[in-house]
Amino acid sequence: MKKRIFIISISIIVLFSLFLIIKYFLPLNYQVNNGIDSNEKNFTSNLKLNSKASLIMNLDTNQIIYENNISEAFPVYSCSKIVFLATLEEEMKKKNISFNDKVKISSTITKINKNGNFAQSGIKANEVYTIKELYYCVMMASGNDATIALAEYVFGSHANAVIKMNEFAKEHHLNNASFVSTSGLDGKDLTEAGLKTNSGSNLLSIEDTIKVIKIIEEKYPEIIEAGSKDSVLIGQYNKKKLWVNNVNHMIEQFSNIKGVYGLKTGSNMDEYSMSIINLYKNKYNQHFLIVSYANKNYQTMHDDSVKMINYLNTLSVINIKDNLNLKINFGYNKNKVEYMLNKDLLVYYPKNYQLSYYLDHKFNHLNKIYNVKKGGNLGKINFNNIIFYQDDLPNVIITNNVIEKYNYQKLLELILDIIRK
Repeated sequence: MKKRIFIISISIIVLFSLFLIIKYFLPLNYQVNNGIDSNEKNFTSNLKLNSKASLIMNLDTNQIIYENNISEAFPVYSCSKIVFLATLEEEMKKKNISFNDKVKISSTITKINKNGNFAQSGIKANEVYTIKELYYCVMMASGNDATIALAEYVFGSHANAVIKMNEFAKEHHLNNASFVSTSGLDGKDLTEAGLKTNSGSNLLSIEDTIKVIKIIEEKYPEIIEAGSKDSVLIGQYNKKKLWVNNVNHMIEQFSNIKGVYGLKTGSNMDEYSMSIINLYKNKYNQHFLIVSYANKNYQTMHDDSVKMINYLNTLSVINIKDNLNLKINFGYNKNKVEYMLNKDLLVYYPKNYQLSYYLDHKFNHLNKIYNVKKGGNLGKINFNNIIFYQDDLPNVIITNNVIEKYNYQKLLELILDIIRK
């Protein structure tokens, strides 16, 4: 009887010891801190904006730093001109049309320009401009006249251009977008000017806008270049030249906010109809997309843009790839495995906050540690207590050779697996 009690006692001690090993020496989450742990905070709670939808995004790393209501589509009016020009360039490539092609302005433009409420660049019927010159009219002066002139020349008609814009939206998965005009004018306004189209407004969400901006950055930088200038003299083939001025007063040339190099504003006379897409480069040469949709008026639109830029510039930033080079002890065998990120990852956080981050990857079986060879993928990095997040986080890879297993370890792994189960 005493022997049986002794065996049971020893078994309990062994099991309890193994439990302690699992709990304290073989953690499922491997953690590294460069500061103290703290509770999750909403760092953007002090960023009070007037717009119904807004965004701060690092275009270099595709990291969203701040967002609000980015999936809902709003009437964005002339901001939708960037979708038109992206669609236009796709068509130009198909038809081998050059930026130097000459466009003779049709009488349709006279009808559009009769309405003083429509944004216009000042071009007139029978004048001749290059496509490049009309780009400046579209992006700088937000000219509806120039937009429609380009639509007629490249697509044959305004109606055909609108069809192609909606096809572009479907092809590039702009899931919340729909268009009734090339310029951003409402369908009712165009019908009154003699251009038949569907009723309603051009709708675009910030999520859709991100996709369009990434396409433009990669394929059509001419759109960004045209939206970045303050004034341009055009009309080289006409007797009278025309000065085109940028109506976006957020760009650096007009603003006390340095670093804004585009891109587009959109407006209507209705309440909550002011929208703006800003491209911004900070002093560290990082590029950002800053969007504010559905503002009450021009002043709140401008104020929101300034608030987001100022907020961005109050944040500290850490390059995780430079700072995350972990050598982690895997419990009982004291074997070290080194990790690194396979691409740069910047994290933005308030300057007075001590950043804490951890490697979160659960191993249900120890042999998974050893079976991964050099360069193999171990999982994803997750971050806690910081404002950065995105779905597609960088992978974690093993950067040193795998440690050999010994026979006695197999037995211990089996025991640990049984206990865990």
